[in-house]
Amino acid sequence: MNAKRDTIELDQATAAADDIAELDRRWAAVKKGQATVPHADVVRWLDSWGTPAFRAWSSR
Repeated sequence: MNAKRDTIELDQATAAADDIAELDRRWAAVKKGQATVPHADVVRWLDSWGTPAFRAWSSR
């Protein structure tokens, strides 16, 4: 038994469970009517990747 490996595996499992729980919370909020980003906005943002027009999503 390798304690370091076991700790890393446990940390990864915990992180994965935390990520899934966060996604579940966000999806529940959307189902309750929280606003989402229109698809066309996401497409325009993705199309800007690698161009001078690119801005981080948070600063768009």
